[in-house]
Amino acid sequence: MDNLFIPASVCIIFGSAITFLMGIEQLIGRPRRTRHNIMLFFISILAAVTLYNHALLANGITPRYPWSAFLYLTSVFTVGPLTFAYYHLLLYPGRKIKTRHIRHLIPAMIVLLIEIYLQTQPHALKQQALETTLNTNSINFLIVLLLIGGAVYIRYHIILLAEAIPLWNDRTIKKGVRLICLIGIANILIPVPVILWMIFRNGALFLAAGIMTTAVMVTVFLTNNRFPVIFNLMKKELERRKYARSFLKGLDTAGIRARLSALMENEKVYRDSELSLQTLSGQISLTPHQLSQFLNEQLNTSFNTFVNRYRVEEAKILLNRNKDSNVLSICFFVGFNSKSSFNTIFKSLTGYTPTAFRSHGNNN
Repeated sequence: MDNLFIPASVCIIFGSAITFLMGIEQLIGRPRRTRHNIMLFFISILAAVTLYNHALLANGITPRYPWSAFLYLTSVFTVGPLTFAYYHLLLYPGRKIKTRHIRHLIPAMIVLLIEIYLQTQPHALKQQALETTLNTNSINFLIVLLLIGGAVYIRYHIILLAEAIPLWNDRTIKKGVRLICLIGIANILIPVPVILWMIFRNGALFLAAGIMTTAVMVTVFLTNNRFPVIFNLMKKELERRKYARSFLKGLDTAGIRARLSALMENEKVYRDSELSLQTLSGQISLTPHQLSQFLNEQLNTSFNTFVNRYRVEEAKILLNRNKDSNVLSICFFVGFNSKSSFNTIFKSLTGYTPTAFRSHGNNN
């Protein structure tokens, strides 16, 4: 394990330098700075401070130079709220920052005052406090602050993750949303090694947290230019869904679901090749827009996919049951109006063409 300390520590220091430079680039490398550039500057600088301290703490250097720990706890308390604010600035670029938003930083301000006070104490006293904290299993004031800071950090990233996860499968923005979700999950896991360190007091756990943070920050460094575009699309999709939910408000969604099932499974209306969104919505006393939003929001599907699944399911049964029926007659019977569309949709849902599916069934 000791052989890994040096390369891991070098990697973390490198990550700290990259993160620091990313922060500086947000200010001096932009022809026009926006609020989210300024916010990312502060996040990057504080993350760099955190990374730097993880390398020092893991190697037991901090007690010799107590000043090096200055701003470490403040960074832990600040990065969560600032990241939360950064994402919301990207989602709502026109929204003003109000006084009530500043309250999220009050715990970090209090911790900053505590750190300033601690740095004014005699050098020997600071060394002794840090030695006790790092090399014994005692629970002191610094450990309690670190634990609370980790909880604050995790809380804000869980909130962000909860906002992004509903868009995980959205076709237009799923790649960007999944990137953000993965970064969010990694950020939630980063404090775990530090919390474990409080139990085992093994410096390698600080290295683990540092490596994880480095990986996240390098990912952000490589992809942060995409964030404004991703969040703009996320904002539009969230607004669309909020608008869509208003069309379903007051409707008996359970009743709609039951009526749809009856029409498809009992009356088999999907066999009508002319079946349209307008026709089906009229049969359950909804507008086409309401039915479309019901399918999207409640069943996570589109009208065409919803109908074609029923057609393909019956076609599968008929292909295996009626060996003498030709594929084309089954195609028209279940509601498709051309063999080419039948083959394409059948294969997309089953992985086989209708003919191959029948042969596969016979072989089994």
